[in-house]
Amino acid sequence: PRAVSLAPPPLLSLALRFALSGAIAVGLALAAGQSFRFTRRQWGLVVVFGICQNSLYLGLNYIAMTRIEGGFAAIIASMLPMFVAAGAWSFLGDRPGRIGALGLGLGFAGVALIMGARIEGGADGLGVALCLVGALALAVATLVVRGVSPGSNLMMVVGMQMLVGAVTLAPVAALLESPWEINWTTSLIVAFLYTVIFPGLVATMVWFHLVRRI
Repeated sequence: PRAVSLAPPPLLSLALRFALSGAIAVGLALAAGQSFRFTRRQWGLVVVFGICQNSLYLGLNYIAMTRIEGGFAAIIASMLPMFVAAGAWSFLGDRPGRIGALGLGLGFAGVALIMGARIEGGADGLGVALCLVGALALAVATLVVRGVSPGSNLMMVVGMQMLVGAVTLAPVAALLESPWEINWTTSLIVAFLYTVIFPGLVATMVWFHLVRRI
């Protein structure tokens, strides 16, 4: 018999969130007179950014948190600043000072110690690996932001990278998740719209501004 779940499937829900957030952002950008006429390099960076920040980071963490505790996933996600610092050092030549390098090493050692203890305590290795890959993907997205010069087209960039996330994540969701039916309650609709507007759109705009100021 066909498997039916009344709970929203996580990956497809995420893809739908990206699609709706992206459509809203692109609509607002067009209304504000912004353009999607980017250079080939900018389009490439937008695609990489959308895949890493949306499909990989959030998609992998959604899957991982079905296998490990959310608190443990948050500890792994806290490695993001260290991954970004290490990536900037390795690929962009942003060499930290001695104190910074020492802090970076101690940070990695501390998280590795916690992760080792959790894995020895029975934490799922695949879930841990998915969180690590997701954190690395977000670090790549953070570094890529430096290469995107949206100028007055920031809202358009945000919208397009979300649509990239939706397009790349939807086929994966269709392959991995069972056929489903959703029980559309008022609370579910309100919660979904909240994630579309605030974590999906507003938080991404704020994050984009903050990263570009670093």
